[in-house]
Amino acid sequence: MAAEYDDTPNKEAASWRSFVEGNEDAFEQLFTRYYPILFQYGHKFSPDADFIKDAIQELFAELWQRRTFLSHTPSVRNYLYKSLRRKMLRLAGNRPKNDELTEQVSEFTVTLSPEQLLLDDEFSAQQRASFCGLTASTEPGHGGTWTPFASRPTRWCTRSSSARWAVTSRTTSKSLAASTKWRAGKATATTWPPEFDAYVEQAIAPIAYYTADKHLLGYFTDNELPWKNDALDRHLQYLGKEEPGYLAARKWFDTRKGKAAGLADITPEDQLAFSGYYFETYIQKVAAAVRKYDPNHLYLGCRFNQETEELNNPEMFRVAGKYADVISINHYRKWEPVQSIMANWTAWSGKPFIITEWYTKGEDSGLPNRTGAGWNVSTQQDRGYFYQNFTIELLKSKACVGWHWFTYQDNDPLNMKTDPSNRDSNKGVVNSNFTPYTPMLNSAKLLNDHTYELIQYLDK
Repeated sequence: MAAEYDDTPNKEAASWRSFVEGNEDAFEQLFTRYYPILFQYGHKFSPDADFIKDAIQELFAELWQRRTFLSHTPSVRNYLYKSLRRKMLRLAGNRPKNDELTEQVSEFTVTLSPEQLLLDDEFSAQQRASFCGLTASTEPGHGGTWTPFASRPTRWCTRSSSARWAVTSRTTSKSLAASTKWRAGKATATTWPPEFDAYVEQAIAPIAYYTADKHLLGYFTDNELPWKNDALDRHLQYLGKEEPGYLAARKWFDTRKGKAAGLADITPEDQLAFSGYYFETYIQKVAAAVRKYDPNHLYLGCRFNQETEELNNPEMFRVAGKYADVISINHYRKWEPVQSIMANWTAWSGKPFIITEWYTKGEDSGLPNRTGAGWNVSTQQDRGYFYQNFTIELLKSKACVGWHWFTYQDNDPLNMKTDPSNRDSNKGVVNSNFTPYTPMLNSAKLLNDHTYELIQYLDK
């Protein structure tokens, strides 16, 4: 664990110099100290908390990548203020017109209250100890034959569970399955429109920036797409007869059953076979694009989620195993992972998996907890027990190579600009004011600190 940060001029200069020389503890200190201050500063220019978090995460990722090119700065605080302002301006250029920054940022000076300036002091050694280890990966190659890649989590622990995965992985800003159809509640993803290939290239090309990032694990390309076991029925019943998706499904079915076959002739075997076929039209394209623009990192799939659909579909896992290095899964609707189900995922795909979302909500948080897939528990300590029990089951599987709590911070329930599905619920490990949920975090840290001992014990 890194030592307390000393911001006297000489010590601050020494810490900055140490970071530039590649000292990870010094970098952790900088991040832990300045994250809350920069978050407050970012609100001078934008009310969008997620936008500010993303900007800070990208700023620190770039600082680490470019550290060998950095020189001495007379004021670390002012350097970070200016860098964040420029980062937000660049990112704002890619946002819709109605999302422009709220102030003229040529005015650099900012006034922070004494309380805000002392926020860093509230991040004590004990609290940083609670933050660290929140996200843990299992031992490299644990229990399997895959190429070892998973390592002890980065020491900058507050970053590894922050909004939108920070530098741990990247997602596109909108669904890559660009022509998802919603007809009378009958949603399914379809990827046959002619513009899809060009869109994949355009959306994934920016990841080339991260090819040399040694702290990046990999990429997932979407989130919880509506893959359906009865996709064949939906394509033939709900798409127009001139639409590419209909034509592709009709051609596939004609080849399999003959041109006289209709909806009544579709069997469960047909549905299973088509689900793999249409999923492959998506994953082979996005996986190829990921490897084209960044051959140095892993492709983590597209975050499966639906318990009775893709999570129980051997054909989709078989196809995923052909193209993904690791299969990402958002895990909800169960108090703990089921060993037989996890064994199926590995047997069907031949690949390890990573849990990319899971959480419970504490009723003692003061939030209404009306939204989200995670279940409610009474206290933060109960959240900690849930964390421990859940992750022990993951370690038992021998096929899980990591886990990631849903989000770092609760949203401000009074901020109406936040995503309604996340606005009023206790999903984070700190509240909207960065106050940690210590009982939960202590339990998580206790488990994570003993991950390797648990692996050794469970493997006996």
